[in-house]
Amino acid sequence: MSDVARPALWTRAWKGISSEFKHAPIGTFAAVIALFELIWGLFGGELRSHPVAIETTPARELPTGRSEILPALQFFVFQVVISFAWHRLNLWFDQETSSVRMAVGLLSTIGAAYLTSLNAAYFTIFEIHNNGHHYRILEGFWLLGFAISILFMTVLSIEQYSNVDRRTIVYRLVLTVLPMAVVFLGACLLFDSNIENNWLEPVWKAATHA
Repeated sequence: MSDVARPALWTRAWKGISSEFKHAPIGTFAAVIALFELIWGLFGGELRSHPVAIETTPARELPTGRSEILPALQFFVFQVVISFAWHRLNLWFDQETSSVRMAVGLLSTIGAAYLTSLNAAYFTIFEIHNNGHHYRILEGFWLLGFAISILFMTVLSIEQYSNVDRRTIVYRLVLTVLPMAVVFLGACLLFDSNIENNWLEPVWKAATHA
């Protein structure tokens, strides 16, 4: 990328971010906070290097109705935030060259897949400690997150292409959302094995053999 093109690219990206804050400051700020809270698990939260040390209140001590609703709600809210951020990031670079769009699309899709796996892992840890589920329930959660994200990406992309005919919309979806879905699924499969073996299996063994 030339020195002239680089400032123009980041200038347009910054304008896109600024525009989001101007038109929806509360929603955008909430999305940023939610993403940071989700990513925090990498550095000091629930999914740190020694997951066995996680302290979770037993299910019998949790208030009735709180044990299932709040973690499930958090899972869905975070997944919607991930999906929205994934789409907006690609939208900011929509006017760039094909190579830039491909690079941004690939990196953002892998990032969204990782955050989805992390989001599913949070919910899995809760289910292990409070309902005694096996750690392999993670697969069902990240598949649900994958479905939510692809659905949102499809709907938001259709809205983005609303000014063109139906055939063109389908063509663009095949060129954008379909490849992203394949990369997303493949990345989640890779992350699934790593998260299960390094994080969730020790948590499950500690919880079931306590």
